[in-house]
Amino acid sequence: MASRFEFYFHDFSAMKVYSHGDFEVCARYLSRNSSTFTNSYEPLMTQKKSANFLPSQISQDVSALLQIGGDEDIKNIAQILSVKVILGILNKPPEHVKKDGYDASDFALPCFILAKKLKTPPPRLAQIIASHLNKTIASSQRQRVWWLATAVAHGAFVNMNVNPTKLCSFVFQCFSSRESIQEMMKTQVAADNKSVMIEYSQPNTHKEFHIGHTRNVCLGASLQNLYLFLGYNTIGVNYIGDEGTHVAKCLWRLSQLPQPLPPPNIKPTKWYNQHYSDAHRMLSETPSEDISSILAELENQQGDYFELWQKTKQDCLEEFQRIYAKLQITFQEEYYESQFTQAAHHLVDHYLKKGIFTISDGAVGRDLSDHDLGFMMVRKSDGNTLYITKDLVLANQKQIDYPEVTLSLVIVGDEQNFHFQQLFTCLDIMGVNKGCVHQHISYGMVVLPEGKMSSRKGNTVSFWDLIAMIESGLQSHFDLLQQEKVAVHDEQPPSTMQPLYALGKNKDMSPQEITEVTNKLTLGTLKFGMLSQDPKKKIIFDPDAFTKFEGRTGPYLMYAYTRAKSILSRAASIHDDGSASSVLEWSEQALPTITHYERELLIKMSEFFDAATKACYQHSPAILCHYLYDLTRAFSRFYTHCPMISLDDQALRKLRVTITHRFAELMALALNLLGIEPPERM
Repeated sequence: MASRFEFYFHDFSAMKVYSHGDFEVCARYLSRNSSTFTNSYEPLMTQKKSANFLPSQISQDVSALLQIGGDEDIKNIAQILSVKVILGILNKPPEHVKKDGYDASDFALPCFILAKKLKTPPPRLAQIIASHLNKTIASSQRQRVWWLATAVAHGAFVNMNVNPTKLCSFVFQCFSSRESIQEMMKTQVAADNKSVMIEYSQPNTHKEFHIGHTRNVCLGASLQNLYLFLGYNTIGVNYIGDEGTHVAKCLWRLSQLPQPLPPPNIKPTKWYNQHYSDAHRMLSETPSEDISSILAELENQQGDYFELWQKTKQDCLEEFQRIYAKLQITFQEEYYESQFTQAAHHLVDHYLKKGIFTISDGAVGRDLSDHDLGFMMVRKSDGNTLYITKDLVLANQKQIDYPEVTLSLVIVGDEQNFHFQQLFTCLDIMGVNKGCVHQHISYGMVVLPEGKMSSRKGNTVSFWDLIAMIESGLQSHFDLLQQEKVAVHDEQPPSTMQPLYALGKNKDMSPQEITEVTNKLTLGTLKFGMLSQDPKKKIIFDPDAFTKFEGRTGPYLMYAYTRAKSILSRAASIHDDGSASSVLEWSEQALPTITHYERELLIKMSEFFDAATKACYQHSPAILCHYLYDLTRAFSRFYTHCPMISLDDQALRKLRVTITHRFAELMALALNLLGIEPPERM
């Protein structure tokens, strides 16, 4: 065994391993410090094009148009306004200039940066630029169809409209199906078949799987979906804490009971968590040396406590599997803390001989004071190893099992920040995992309005209690709606109470379908609630806020999707031949009559690739959540102001139905990236 570690734990210290910050930080470090790593990591962050496609196209057009002809003023302006500069200052127009009709603007180019350099008032520069752009577009339209259609000076801004033909063609082609969206994503990001490992969930046996674990699972699964969508090979890993002091305390208390195993009417993890909490309280009052001996017995894999541990551990693992099945989560690899017990001792002995670990007051560890991280203990004076010791072995085992991995993420709450700073620094010193960047993705805790939860105190919200609370919150909206008897219409904007009433109104829905829809609503509500907050911020859990059908909530988004599907179904049923495909045969004939609402939705849809890329690389699904909320609001305004089913203009009706179809395709895929499967109807 020792020779095995001699082989795998080699000296290597060229790479700094980060525990915080965006992955770009790691990539930049590697590009500065190692040519080997530059080849490995820089492409991971490389985009083939700007993922925010439309602003990039408009910026390129403006820059190119300014280079065509023009007087001295235009030439001076063109020298300053490069594509990069334009892209950096291009933004959406102020709200007060948005109005219905084709003259409403899609983008605005501020002229302040030009005014300072050319010593000309911004409004005058806006007039010069707008006049030149319009004139050049008109004179060159036979040679080239520009993304930019028109430009209008408005104060210090050049307000610009996108070419509706090119916009519709782009969006309709990209979002015609799940496959077309994925193909477009491949053109945006150069994943180059790289592999990313994401370790998440990490529940402890003999404790309840609680609301905090749920946030972890939702975050990890979504990041795995996002990396996979961007073209990376992904390995989802679970590391289950089935040993440690908490287990020893629980076994100590269980051994004192006439019947240590849970009765049939109590979930195993709830039973064990209760007795762990009791043990912690009792041992705080009267310490016992039994805990150390129980840990030693588990490490030696023999004795009565070891046999009790095997039985109780299996109960917990089966409970975890039921939870993962409910959440529709699967892992490609599972590791257990207990499987690294013997290897942890070999690791300590090996690096003690090499001088990397030292002995201090009978304990073994590494002095990390020069990194402001104190003394990192890896073996206590009683001979037992610690959790961090097994984390060192785990990092090595991951490299053995998956040598192709170039980025290894570990998703753990921010209360463990110091732990991972010590861990990654020690890995760096030991030279473990050459060619792989380690990163700790920390997230804020989930707390109740009255404060922090604790397994030791026994005041956590278990996963199953959480599900029940979400279901109850959704049901309360339904009950309230029944009392008020709110009417629902297909093209009415989403409001707080409509969806669940609609679910109750669907007399043709079988009990099985209602159960399936309710389950999807519950899980979607839970997952969106956990992901819509910035991971770095804590979540104050409020079931009423999670279950509202308005604002930044899962029900609001899922309802918009089902409303779009309902409109598509009705549009197909009233069409001459009743086929869905014929309804989507749009033509340019309707383009002159489209309003700001259609363009706003189409432009917002085009921003999806940028949102998905940022959500992935910044390890924040909240970015995608915020995007989907804005997209849904744009869709709400679109179908509120743009009737479809009752429209006499067949060309315009087909155009709007096609927009609705593309919106539905995009929403389904984007929600899937968050781990949400929306119901097809309510």
